[in-house]
Order: sequence, then structure tokens, then C-alpha cells
Amino acid sequence: AWPIRISAADALARIGPPAAAAIPALEQAANDEMFGDQARVAAASAIWWIDRSHPLVEPTFRSILTKDSVLQPWMDGRVAAANALSRMGPQVAGWAVEPLLQLFDDENQHTRTAAFNALCWIGSESPQAVEAVVRLPERQEDDDIVPAYDFEQGMLILFRTARGPGAEALAAAITDGEAELIQRLILIFRNASPSSDPLVKEAMSAVSLPDP
Repeated sequence: AWPIRISAADALARIGPPAAAAIPALEQAANDEMFGDQARVAAASAIWWIDRSHPLVEPTFRSILTKDSVLQPWMDGRVAAANALSRMGPQVAGWAVEPLLQLFDDENQHTRTAAFNALCWIGSESPQAVEAVVRLPERQEDDDIVPAYDFEQGMLILFRTARGPGAEALAAAITDGEAELIQRLILIFRNASPSSDPLVKEAMSAVSLPDP
């Protein structure tokens, strides 16, 4: 049954490289659609934790992330994939950012939020991810793409982790953002500034408002 497959895969992921003998079984599970996308995600994720250069990981995640939406969010393999990518970190940004960004247009907020959170965790060095995340409030109209709490928590992560090209993109977005967005970012930044990149600190210093 799929919960057993997920539990087994998660255990193997925690073991890591010493579990290399399990890769053939995990490959089979990652390709087996009978037990659902959540089980496939668990298998592909376990393969990554064992062998981060394995060629099956990227196409498995891409195929799941680009599927059509489902009626029950708790059964959505895309949410499971986004959550797994969050734990995998910046190393997967090169191929994971693009399909995650596409989920911002999904009709279900739960799916959008999972994608947003994943981008915040993996996008510290990705200009594309940082630009999309920080400017998300400027795209929102009647309905929030992600809840305000999640946006603030995600920005805290980026303020603390953005480096290199990611920090440059964050600094540029801060400098060029709309006034309402800048004021919102200032409030978040005050909780994250001790560990922010110098470029980000400089950008925030240039736009910061005086304390009330």
C-alpha cells in the first residue's frame, strides 16, 4: 500500500548513501503510477538523498509538478513534490524553480503555497526564484496567491539565506518595488537583518523608513 511505500522510502532517505543497494527498488517505485504520485515522490526523493546525481530524480519530479490539478489537495502529488524539494535545498534549484513557478497559477491556494515555500527554501541563489517570490504581492488582486503569513515567513528565509545572484535579485527588487511592498518588506527585514547579505542590507538601508 502507498503509505508503506512512503514510510520505507523516507527511512531509506534518512539512511542516505549507505542505502545504495535499495536504489533499484526505489527506481521501480518512482516509475510505478499504480500507487500514486505521493509514493513516487517519496521514492524519487529517497534516491536523491542516496545519490544526488541520479538521472531519474529530475524527470520524476518534473512529471509530477506539471500534472493537472486534483480535486483533493491532500492527495496532490505536486504538494508532496514541493514539500520534498523544500527539504532538498538549493542544490535542486537549477531544474526545480521553473516547474514550481508554474504552480503560482494553480487554482488551489494550498498548492500555490507549497510551491512558494519550496521556492523560498531552494531559491537562495536563484535570481528567477527570488524575483518571483519577492514581487508576488504585486501580482495579487482580489485573492491572495499565498496567505500573508506564508509570504512573511518565506521572505524571512530569503532575507537570511540569499547569496550571490539571489542577493542581487533581492536587492534590485527592494530598490525598484512599489511603496506598499517596500514598507511590508521593511517590517519583515527588521527580524532578519543580522544574517542578511551585505547587498540586501544596503538596499534596505536605502529605502528604510524611520522607526515610528
